[in-house]
Amino acid sequence: MPRLKTRRLAHDTSSGPRVLKIKVKTVLFVCTGNICRSPMAEELFRMEASDLEGIVAQSAGISTEDGFPPSVNAVLAMLELNRDISQHRSSQMNEKKVCQADLIFTMTSAHLQIAQGRYPAAASKMLMLKPGCDIFDPYGADLDIYRRCRDQIRESIRERLPVLIELLKKK
Repeated sequence: MPRLKTRRLAHDTSSGPRVLKIKVKTVLFVCTGNICRSPMAEELFRMEASDLEGIVAQSAGISTEDGFPPSVNAVLAMLELNRDISQHRSSQMNEKKVCQADLIFTMTSAHLQIAQGRYPAAASKMLMLKPGCDIFDPYGADLDIYRRCRDQIRESIRERLPVLIELLKKK
């Protein structure tokens, strides 16, 4: 069930401040360490879906601890698109994030299997970002490999966006 985000209107009315309840849809991108692929996916999604209101992008890692900065080459690859992910910090996939998410996109089939195994009640809202094809892990590679990974993620998001919008409308 989508969570509700409450926001107060900036202006004052004679009957007091009004509260708007807006259904916010959350999309969670998942990779291994949450320092390369999923933070790039989170930001690329924000970029590609910037005209959509009420959709929040987040990311998490299957096998990480909280607080690690993104890899330098992930930051550099995203800066080439004028997107700064340098302030991102890794976040572990957990039950709270899974429950809050309306859709969860994994980078690989292995991530999908692990996530569905850990959170079977949420398995129906988990999908691979690129169906039938793993998004390769650029960790430790040079900037050119990160660019290729970034571009693969961006292309996958663009391909999935119409499907994603339809899925979110149903939730």
